[in-house]
Parts: sequence; C-alpha cells; structure tokens
Amino acid sequence: LRGPLDFRAKFGDKAISGLFTIEIIFPDDYPDSPPIAKEIGGCIPPEFHKHQDDILCLSAPVITKIKFSRNPTLIAFVKETVIPYLYSFRHWEMYGEMPYGEYDHGFEGIIQSYKDLFETTADLVVLKLLRILAEGNYRGHLPCPCDSGKRLRHCHGPILLEAAKGTSKESFLYDFLRYLFLKYDSDKKPPPGLITKRIKISARKMLKEV
Repeated sequence: LRGPLDFRAKFGDKAISGLFTIEIIFPDDYPDSPPIAKEIGGCIPPEFHKHQDDILCLSAPVITKIKFSRNPTLIAFVKETVIPYLYSFRHWEMYGEMPYGEYDHGFEGIIQSYKDLFETTADLVVLKLLRILAEGNYRGHLPCPCDSGKRLRHCHGPILLEAAKGTSKESFLYDFLRYLFLKYDSDKKPPPGLITKRIKISARKMLKEV
C-alpha cells in the first residue's frame, strides 16, 4: 500500500504538518505482526532512524509489536507509530531536537527500550525479565525478579505477557545473550543463577542452527 500521507500533529505547544510519500508492507501473518513502513519520496535522509531499504525505524521492535497488539488495525498503526515518527522528523528538521527523546542506534538502543518497557534502570532486573521471555517459563505465582516483593502476576507479569505476543522465544534469547555478553566479560562474571540450564540448552541449540 503506497501513497501520500498528509498529517498534522501537536506535541506540547508545537503543531507541525507534513506531506510524505509512504509505502506500507504487510507481513504474511498480518495482523498477528505489525506492518513495516517506508518513506519513498526521498525526503528523510538515511541517517535519520532508518533501517536498510528506507524502512523507518519507528521504535524498538518489541515496543512496536506491543503497541500494535493493543490495537491491530492499519489506522492505529499509522496514527500511533508512523505519524509520531514523521512528526519527530519534522520537529528535528525545524528545531534541531527530538520531541520525545530518542534511543541510541544499535543494541544500546534496544537495551534502553527494554529499560523503558520494564520501567527500571537496573541491568540485572532487565536480564532476569528477559530470561523469563527467553525461556518461555512464565510463572505468575513466583516473586517478581525486580525484588518489589510482589508476585510476578501483580508486578511485571502483564507487560511480559504482552511482550511475548508475536515475538519468538529465540528473539528474546538472542537479546538476552547479547545483553549478557555486553555487560559481563572475563573480568566481570554474571551473578550465580542468572544463566540457567534451560538457557544453556537453548543457546547451544541456537548456535547449532546457525
């Protein structure tokens, strides 16, 4: 689906409008997975939060999927992800800053998105929550890994269940391992118990498939 997208949006006291030529591509399992969007008019430079082939980096993948799963319609996808992206670009172009803030490029940005998603700044808490997703071992009656003193189902459980929709355990395992290797090395060992037997088995299987 491609054509002109004329929008007007406001954040704070700044109302901004724009006209872009957008292409929206639907995955085979739509609406179980969100579409992807491209700007095909040549207005947005490659260095402004774009993937290869002019695919717009609308947000971290897990954030985009959660937003879409809450309202899996084309109109909601455009309003809640595409238009905020276009507004951000116009705001950056006009005022030299991002209106909503921005994630770093690369995996550091993925880490920041997980911290925002789980509402924590603690690397270990994010890793423990990611481990639950990577293992596919959600147990709502157990204590939440964030040490809130609450059971998982009454703390981070709901957001974990949302995050698990439409994203494979292997994707979370990949992020868990990258995060682990980034934060811990030969001089700084991970805490005991963080790497479970199930994680080791899944990691070996992934490496064999690669």
